[in-house]
Amino acid sequence: MRLKRSKIGGVRKIYTLVVLVLGIAIIFVSFVRASLEISAQEDNEGKSRGDIIEVEIEKSNGERIIEVYQIPQVRMLPTNIFYGIKEIRDYLWLQFSRDNFEKIKMAMFLADKNLAESVVLSNKGQKAKALKSGEKAVDKLEYAWTMLGGERDNRSIDLRNKIYRAVIVYDQMIRKMGGEGVDKNKYEEIENKIKTFKEKEEKFNLG
Repeated sequence: MRLKRSKIGGVRKIYTLVVLVLGIAIIFVSFVRASLEISAQEDNEGKSRGDIIEVEIEKSNGERIIEVYQIPQVRMLPTNIFYGIKEIRDYLWLQFSRDNFEKIKMAMFLADKNLAESVVLSNKGQKAKALKSGEKAVDKLEYAWTMLGGERDNRSIDLRNKIYRAVIVYDQMIRKMGGEGVDKNKYEEIENKIKTFKEKEEKFNLG
């Protein structure tokens, strides 16, 4: 009898644990979906981009101008112990986006968030971590660009232009992180990614 009760008690504990895990998962997914709607709406309205960065860029005619670029405010850095949960949430935001264009816009938004993290970390003197966040930003932009495919409708061209503008800004910001305190090979790897990215876009425009 004791053995049977022990087995029954063990099964109940496992069942309770499974129900608890499923309950937490459902609550988390519900929270992610709700926060996705809020975040997407705030980004469309420009409310989430409270910080700006300024970079000097050279136009095709040789003229040098100051480019003002808005980025989201940073609420959590990669140094936070809960950052992994945030990355899961960001991944789910992409997966839960309603359609292809919404997914592209979300990838661009998340890329800007990574850039914002990179800027804060760089200002704190954490160059290596800043460079890593910068690389994540570039990778997400490339993902957004790839998602556009070869589409040439007005909406696609508008998004493509925004992505290319972002790449120019990212390039200048990442260049500021080069030098002492960073992995030279990693820095060159990221710069090569950006260079290849630009070449692909220029080739597309000529096509």
